[in-house]
Amino acid sequence: MLFDEENDMRNEPLPTIQKLIKERYVEAKAVFRVGSVAANHGTNASDLDLVILYERVPKAYREAFVYDGWPIDAFIHDLNTLRYFCDKLEASDGKLALINMIPTGSKKY
Repeated sequence: MLFDEENDMRNEPLPTIQKLIKERYVEAKAVFRVGSVAANHGTNASDLDLVILYERVPKAYREAFVYDGWPIDAFIHDLNTLRYFCDKLEASDGKLALINMIPTGSKKY
């Protein structure tokens, strides 16, 4: 079932992401909206997947939390950690996981 905006009590995804960036990721160099909602395949149970790119982070990490009614899955990187995860690590199905998420998403910020 695709995302049904009329029957979902959550706010629209894009304004929610923009508000989140201003409150939590203001120093980020880029934010990519990725995953099923970004690809217009989300359901009412979908989360918002984000790739947050900073100039420098000590190590890549993931944050999972609820914001403005949306489950958020944020993957925090700099160019070096992003390159590592895109080049080296594969999903359980043998496909490169993170590198496949970014082209289906959109840079909005």
